[in-house]
Amino acid sequence: MKLDRSLVLREVCGISLDIVASISWAIAISIFAVPNQIVPGGVNGLTVIINYLTGLPVGTMSFILNIPLFILSWRSLGKRFVYQTMRALFIYSIVVDICFFNPPIYTGDPLLAAIFGGVFNGIGGGITFMQGSSGGGTDILNKLVRKRYPHIPTGQLSVGINGVILILAAFVYQNIEVALYGLIMSFASGKVIDAMLNGVDSGKSLMIMTSQPERISQMIIEQMHRSATILHGTGAYQGRDVSVLLCVVRNTEFYRLKRLIRETDDRAFVIVNEANMVIGKGFRSMQAPDTSPLWFPAAGGIASGGFFEKTEWRLKIKAKQRENERKAAM
Repeated sequence: MKLDRSLVLREVCGISLDIVASISWAIAISIFAVPNQIVPGGVNGLTVIINYLTGLPVGTMSFILNIPLFILSWRSLGKRFVYQTMRALFIYSIVVDICFFNPPIYTGDPLLAAIFGGVFNGIGGGITFMQGSSGGGTDILNKLVRKRYPHIPTGQLSVGINGVILILAAFVYQNIEVALYGLIMSFASGKVIDAMLNGVDSGKSLMIMTSQPERISQMIIEQMHRSATILHGTGAYQGRDVSVLLCVVRNTEFYRLKRLIRETDDRAFVIVNEANMVIGKGFRSMQAPDTSPLWFPAAGGIASGGFFEKTEWRLKIKAKQRENERKAAM
């Protein structure tokens, strides 16, 4: 049976990234979190508590605790997703338990430990999310709840679960600082994941309701070198015609634009939304490959996006060339 080279490449890339993610997670847990009695959120936090009470290995317990979630999600979340998550957690359980034998631990400032533990934890999570899988635990639980009860806010569910784990940690360790440092670690981790998934192509979109749309739009063009779209609407309360400026700027440009609006029309009504990704002139090019904002090719995963797609395309081109050469030789 002939193997599909593209599938082999996908699997090799996926396993390689799982190893990198697992090393990053292991650094977060074995070097920064456990030696400083910091409990992160999610299942990892629960395994750290179990390790503190019983001495059972963190990696092994993490995989065992996720087995019921794997069984529940096998059909509802798709076999590919569950397989990728199981693969990532299996590699993580091995790597983190190996690191616990004789790790170069950090026992300095707990605040630094929480921050850097969160950074490495976020890098591991970001790599995993880029591949279309997850780190298990609350990620799987959120997906299951969203599928069964779409009206329940999964963000609040995640905060609730993590809150319970952190409160439990405070009681087990008899120290409220354990929970507080855990919050800092979780916050840092979330920021790193957001940066890896969204990066510099994020921005802010503004809807500006103003009596001076031409003047503000001209200032946006001349002083900020951006553009805007003027929409025409009707105010529901007074029934008057109103102009709405739609504008997108980078996060670093937002406060400058806010100041320009205030100086031009201090009675303007402005709605600001986060734009996780902006594609077009002045931001990410429409023709640019689907790459992640940091050093990982492919926001959808090195094994499922930019790098993989390019490599798969090259393999198909070479196969086509060989086929043409065989036909020419006949």
